Amino acid sequence: MERIRPLTASITGIDGAGKSTVADIVTSRMSPDISIAKISRPVYSVVQGEKRLRYRGLMHAVDVLHGFGDEHQSRKLSLSANAVDVFLQGRIIEPSLIRKIKPQLVLGTRDYLIDPSVYATYYSSILGQKPMDERLDFFRRLTGSEFRDVVFFLTVPPDVAVSRIEKRIAEEAMGQQSTRPKWKHMHERAEHLGRLQEEYYAAIDTASKKGAKEIHEIDTSNSSQHEVADFILSTLNDLLT
Repeated sequence: MERIRPLTASITGIDGAGKSTVADIVTSRMSPDISIAKISRPVYSVVQGEKRLRYRGLMHAVDVLHGFGDEHQSRKLSLSANAVDVFLQGRIIEPSLIRKIKPQLVLGTRDYLIDPSVYATYYSSILGQKPMDERLDFFRRLTGSEFRDVVFFLTVPPDVAVSRIEKRIAEEAMGQQSTRPKWKHMHERAEHLGRLQEEYYAAIDTASKKGAKEIHEIDTSNSSQHEVADFILSTLNDLLT
């Protein structure tokens, strides 16, 4: 039976949890019969097994703005970059990709309701002080989106996350190719990531009470990226069929 609308899924969690790598493994191993719209940076589609980068110019502009904010330690600039990204993903990129490729699966390596509600704690002195349910409602209005059909919440000890981030940056400096080069954001310190992970738990709990349908928490500290991807792939395949 053909799906009336795509299955929507997000892989969320603090930086260093492994979201992007796991998503790339999942999309590369998904059946070529399943068309995929991969939102959040980088944006790409997978149709009949062929991966194609999308909206590279727009995403590069967001990265430049965010990088400038990190370079100058300006939370306001980084907040602006995040706000632009959230609006573009929810209002333009996801709807456009759905129209163009008619995917069976929309997969994000950020959740555009949960993630900005969490990071508001660090980047927005006004929004970050509001209760979590009000933050989630704000981003529902901003993006025009509802909760994903399934959310995969990746957790990791903050010190392990920092080590992973620093390892990736070092590997790229040695010449390892990356679709989207990594630099260290101002919040990527163990004490900040620890606070953000606590906010994720609050956001996940509130989202569940407000109607999020299916949420899976996955501790990535003792699991390989392929093991995490195996679970996500199996869950998505079950939901797609």
